[in-house]
Amino acid sequence: MLVDLDGTLVDSEEINHKAFVQIFREFHLEDKIASVMEGLVTGRDFAGIMADIGLDAATRQLMERRMEEIVSTSHLHLLPGAHAAIRTLRKRGVKFSVATLNLSKKALEILKRHKMDDLFEPELVVGSDNLPWEKPNPRVVFEVLRRSGRSRAVIVGNAPRDVMLAKNCNLPVIYLKQVVPTSASIPRDAASFHMFEKRVLELEQRYDHKKIFWGNSWAEIPALVDKVLDAE
Repeated sequence: MLVDLDGTLVDSEEINHKAFVQIFREFHLEDKIASVMEGLVTGRDFAGIMADIGLDAATRQLMERRMEEIVSTSHLHLLPGAHAAIRTLRKRGVKFSVATLNLSKKALEILKRHKMDDLFEPELVVGSDNLPWEKPNPRVVFEVLRRSGRSRAVIVGNAPRDVMLAKNCNLPVIYLKQVVPTSASIPRDAASFHMFEKRVLELEQRYDHKKIFWGNSWAEIPALVDKVLDAE
């Protein structure tokens, strides 16, 4: 199982959202935020988005370094039920990988802090610092499969890019959807709920439902894995 980190395994969406906006302001790129957000929502490759708005590799490295400085000062928590679900599935022989756009070393630090580093083999924790490709490039999955010695995988995520990754590899994906994002900066009134419900519905209709398994929490994932296996 290839698990996304931010917003899927840990509650990092709020701090990442704030850091992202702060960094673009520091680099005087406020007018580019909407374009980047739109690209991320539709599952595009982050490097491609950055190239489209005219950022070279050096500038992007500076922004990533600043992002790490901001985020590293926050204390992230595992999402409820994640630890128990992963331990349950490990006992059934499932191997786990973290596949993130973030740094693999950050993911390993989070796993160690939450006493979960025994559940993930270090070479299966991949990110922007130890792979030349980013999600939704299918080579991310193929490399993890090669390292793990496995021939099939299930992807777990909470963003369209995770669905795109699964689609590019013709693999099933467990999508932990949230009708309204957890970011406190997002309005939570009736109109906002309606807008996000519409977005989720559009996402559901965009992809092949035979490969998407929808869930609301980690507590559901062991049963969803059974559904995935039955469908295959």
